[in-house]
Amino acid sequence: MFTGSGTVLNIIAIVLGGAIGVALGGRFKENLKDLITQVLGCVTFISAADAISAYWNKDLVDQLPKGATMLVVVFSLLLGALIGNTMRIEDRLENFGTK
Repeated sequence: MFTGSGTVLNIIAIVLGGAIGVALGGRFKENLKDLITQVLGCVTFISAADAISAYWNKDLVDQLPKGATMLVVVFSLLLGALIGNTMRIEDRLENFGTK
């Protein structure tokens, strides 16, 4: 590999993903498009959290098995999404915004 290969790979992935989205996007229902966007956003958030995990409290990280801090982030997001969905928080915020 060469310096900057990650950036090149990222650019290629974005271009290919965009092309696939343009080619196939019209075939998906709106709710499926929203779901895919939310999943990809969550993956992006998790990747960002992993990138900054080196800055987390070293004592905590040392006491937990490798990767456990990432699982905390994943399960926190999952639990928050389930609670928010159950409480219909997004619907209520949208209704509040239209009043």
